[in-house]
Amino acid sequence: HFDLSLNALKEMTKVFTSEFAVRSFFLHNEKKTLKFMKECSLDLDPHVRRWASEGSRPLLPWGQKLQCFVEKPEATWSILETLKNDPSEYVRKSVANHVNDHSKNHPEYVIEKLLIWHHKKNKSNELTWVIKHSRRSLIKKGFQKAFLLHGVEDAQIKVLDEKILTKKVRLGEKLKVNVRLKNLSKKKTLVIIDHELHLLKANGLHSIKVFKGKKINIGEGEVVTLEMLIPLKAVTTRVYYFGEQRWSIKINGISGKPICFELTC
Repeated sequence: HFDLSLNALKEMTKVFTSEFAVRSFFLHNEKKTLKFMKECSLDLDPHVRRWASEGSRPLLPWGQKLQCFVEKPEATWSILETLKNDPSEYVRKSVANHVNDHSKNHPEYVIEKLLIWHHKKNKSNELTWVIKHSRRSLIKKGFQKAFLLHGVEDAQIKVLDEKILTKKVRLGEKLKVNVRLKNLSKKKTLVIIDHELHLLKANGLHSIKVFKGKKINIGEGEVVTLEMLIPLKAVTTRVYYFGEQRWSIKINGISGKPICFELTC
């Protein structure tokens, strides 16, 4: 009972959520379900509007992957266009997560779409918030065009020095690093500083995890020295292996040379 069931899910999502259950309907009849969800994106109830975005996310955590939307990001984009300025933060957060899903497989497509949103006249604070939370994977992966969304253009930043101040760190403590930067451009420049940790795996190789650092403005010709702390705490989603790890600075998406440190128990 396809139509009856979809409408039942619409009512149920108002009191808990139907974001997982509706995915089977997309797999059974993508076109019909997508049409229904587009109508839901115009609903008066924020729970239903949020469902339109969250239920059609291609990579919903703990949910069935929707390969049809992984391959065709444009299929759900009209839902995101409808909801990008939604008055409910609950809805806007889903839109940002949905866009972030698409960015993992179609970065160029998403960047171009976000740049259109970014340059819209009289853009709202709501839209600014959505753009900021949509671009996080793009920034972590260092896509240069994505930095335009931050206002970073033609930054000429030279790393004069970079070093680790704590060569041995115990799990639960913080890695302390020091970086000296110079702005070679002839204007004040926004600089986005992130950290790459090359973490040791069970097979002896290293995998890169990007940690957020900070954003600073550096004046014309100015030299700045920054001392930063990176927490190395145990989390359920990551296994640490003791031994040699590496750290590298990431300036406006460009990675520096890795430097070794030791993680101990």
